Amino acid sequence: MTRHLTAEDFVSRLGGYVSATNPNNARVPAPGKSRRSDALSIIVDPDADDGFRNNCFADVPWKECRDYIK
Repeated sequence: MTRHLTAEDFVSRLGGYVSATNPNNARVPAPGKSRRSDALSIIVDPDADDGFRNNCFADVPWKECRDYIK
């Protein structure tokens, strides 16, 4: 049986918090940004290739963010 990732998994590894409005969304600091930043959004998605989707609101390229998350 494969264990699915949770938003808490990302938060425990990268810092940040789990969104109050979506428990599958982790808001974490983007690469090279302050530890207090929440500019990187990670959405748990079991159907996605790596089990998550990401979106950065700090002008950091998506591939750099994806590598940082992994």
